[in-house]
Amino acid sequence: MADVTGLDEVLQVLDRLGKEAPKALADAINHTSNQSRIALKQEMQSVFTSPTPFTLNAIAVDVARPVGDPEGAVFVKDMAGGKNQSPTDWLEPQVFGGERKLKDSEEKLRALGVLPAGMYTVPGKGAKIDAYGNMANSHIIQILWGMRRLKTHGRSRRHSEGDREPFFILHRGGIPIGIAERTGKSIKVVLVFTSKPSYSKRLDYSAVVERVADENLLTNIDAAVVKLLS
Repeated sequence: MADVTGLDEVLQVLDRLGKEAPKALADAINHTSNQSRIALKQEMQSVFTSPTPFTLNAIAVDVARPVGDPEGAVFVKDMAGGKNQSPTDWLEPQVFGGERKLKDSEEKLRALGVLPAGMYTVPGKGAKIDAYGNMANSHIIQILWGMRRLKTHGRSRRHSEGDREPFFILHRGGIPIGIAERTGKSIKVVLVFTSKPSYSKRLDYSAVVERVADENLLTNIDAAVVKLLS
């Protein structure tokens, strides 16, 4: 539970409710948790550029039960979503700073022997971008299929078809540096290989939850007690 000013006095009131106290406290905690969830969503809209609906809906509430010492929680869902990542994969570096986990596409490119160990990917100038500023999932899928074909059929296919594979690996000094796409006579860089990215803290998750609890929990407890006694 967050450090809430004046909580001791309210807990004394709850003690006088006896067996009914867990009901009031659980009700207040759940209201406060939902207010925290809404506040976190608003904070993400403020600190992130065009966050996706999946990101904005990544905050969930663990409901407090009206028994014993009720406890609730506000947490980030750990479930696969867009590009087979869970919200914790990309929100954790934004909350704590540091390095991000490999994307599913990066793991596949490494498994194919395309992406060197220790390298990550960022969209190139030729990447197709979705409405939220991220690389379009459909384009990523096309690139992965192109790399599989390239690795599966090897040089014989490229030579026999006049080197017409739409996607190919770019090298500099024999080192892979990215993936390009050939469209007619045009060639565009769609993925750039880069060193491990590091992020600074952008979403002060704990501070938001503690602020909401400090501003609302006591009021919510009062309201729950009144509702219980009326």
